[in-house]
Amino acid sequence: MRAAFLDGAEEIAVREVPPSRVEGHLVEIDVIACGICGSDLHGWRHPDLMIGRGRASIPGIAGHEVVAWAPGADDGRGRRVVVEPNLAGNCGKCAACLDGKALFCSNRAPLRSWGFSERMSVNAWSLFDVPDGMADELASLTEPLACAVHAYRASHIFAAQDGTLAGRKIAVIGAGAIGLLATAAAARLGADALLCVARYPRQAAAAETLGAIDVLDPVVDDVVSGIRGFAPDVVVEAVGGGPETFDLAVRTVNPGGEVLVLGLFNDPTRLDTRRAAFRELRLFFSMTYGVIDGRHDFEVALEFLESDPDAFSGLVSHRFPLEETAEAFVAAADKSTGALRIVVTP
Repeated sequence: MRAAFLDGAEEIAVREVPPSRVEGHLVEIDVIACGICGSDLHGWRHPDLMIGRGRASIPGIAGHEVVAWAPGADDGRGRRVVVEPNLAGNCGKCAACLDGKALFCSNRAPLRSWGFSERMSVNAWSLFDVPDGMADELASLTEPLACAVHAYRASHIFAAQDGTLAGRKIAVIGAGAIGLLATAAAARLGADALLCVARYPRQAAAAETLGAIDVLDPVVDDVVSGIRGFAPDVVVEAVGGGPETFDLAVRTVNPGGEVLVLGLFNDPTRLDTRRAAFRELRLFFSMTYGVIDGRHDFEVALEFLESDPDAFSGLVSHRFPLEETAEAFVAAADKSTGALRIVVTP
């Protein structure tokens, strides 16, 4: 089969690779589409950092926002599914897995191939059925939307209000794909008002479509005053990279509020603990998804996508075939392209 390999910093090549063995709980699936995540870009730029965290190998095959065909139907092709990456190779038996927190599985089996390939072999229990009629590209947003959904559902403020953001103001810093999906998730989890910080016109328009009532442009607006004037109960950091946006979130959230961090940072980041202490802030660093109150975040994400497809459909802005995966990453990294979300198709 064909697969796109990350061979080094900003180096991707497509070549033949033997298919993975299918044994035990594994099933082979045929990839339909795979989105390029911000963490994929992070690993493409800085593979040394990702390897150090045990999340990549060189050369290796990335891609975890997967829509695929899986065995299980009588129409000769199977059923359409999305893949929950933490469950794709987890053991299903350790304490973390049994607690619905497969991210922390202590006996994870490494997968030879991920989504930037023609086929994958994954645990059967990692597959969630795509609703009938949902477009493949829309389904590819399930994984990143589940990340945003999880950040709220696992937060203190959500639990304290019996599973709702009703009556709360949410500010989202960053309007890349994860920031836009964090905006969408907050709106659909009951937030009273939403503000988004977006640098580019296309991002600003998407944020408003997804539920933001106000959008700040960091180039022309006084963002600190704007967010403080909005008085958010929760500020979501959805940029990462450098420390500036993390510091902005801590400085602008309401006293007694909560900062949810979805961005990945290149280096250790300082926190003004004195400021945080005197304002009694809560910080939650959210990485992926899991099971909360008996429901998986993927289930919630799929419901949101199915209930309002028109709002989400415009997020997939560019499409590339597998053979052009290298070009797809360049386009995703180049803000001048106007890319919101890019999908790669075999």
